[in-house]
Amino acid sequence: MSIQSGQFDITKIRTLAGNPYPCSSFAEFVCNETSHRPGHSHPENIDVSLSSDLNPAIINKMVFYGESPEDLWYNLERSINHLSSPSPYQRKAIKRFRTLKDRYLHSKPLKALENEKMFRGFYRAFDDIFFFNSLLGLCEIAVCPPGSMGAKLGATHRVGCTVIPDGYVNLIAIQDTTERYTEASRAFRLNDYLETLLHEMLHAYFRVYTCGCSASCVGRQEQMIGSTGHGMAWMWTALRIEEVTEPLLGVRLDMALGDFSFEDDAYREAIPVDVRRKWGVDN
Repeated sequence: MSIQSGQFDITKIRTLAGNPYPCSSFAEFVCNETSHRPGHSHPENIDVSLSSDLNPAIINKMVFYGESPEDLWYNLERSINHLSSPSPYQRKAIKRFRTLKDRYLHSKPLKALENEKMFRGFYRAFDDIFFFNSLLGLCEIAVCPPGSMGAKLGATHRVGCTVIPDGYVNLIAIQDTTERYTEASRAFRLNDYLETLLHEMLHAYFRVYTCGCSASCVGRQEQMIGSTGHGMAWMWTALRIEEVTEPLLGVRLDMALGDFSFEDDAYREAIPVDVRRKWGVDN
């Protein structure tokens, strides 16, 4: 995988359609201690009704930077477990995924894999299949020239982005690998791109919604998400996604659980050995 994703910094000026937008307006959409509802616990539980027909899931309340990682993890696990008996809506998205994959592997003339339109199509399919539409319209996707990101995987790239319509709260930048995989098959390269995209969408899900508005929320975030995003909640969910991809999509997608090694030594050693073995990272 060649990955780099960007998270938004609410201290920076946002951009909307390429024009500066004051961060004070952006901040209205982000959880903070003064926005908590009196008499209600914080973070409040997410209210998600998973799809049982042709319609997407109904999300009654999800706050940017306003949810607990445990609740985000729980609801994403529910969505993935729901795939044991996919709804018509999810089956439609799975069919869309297979059609899109076949088109980029076999349709003549062959289209370049390194194009943002292709990634946006797979992004929408993955969002419908796994993420109960919680990432709809939230991420920009950019394909970067070969070698432009450097060698460090997962390095943060800060960008101007926004949650207002026509803007984005997260950037997923995927590196063009044509120079790296000169002898690889087209199917291998496409799968590698899809693995990178799905890996980063899972980061985006936790990054966009996990609350960090207070010291207690930041502590919970560090415990469950880790310092690089490969903490306990991400790892368990990535493992579940990886387990269902082949029976569901007809291709196994590696979620790169080995990236757990990016977490600091103290965090990794605090995870019980039997848990690390289940993740396949006991080393």
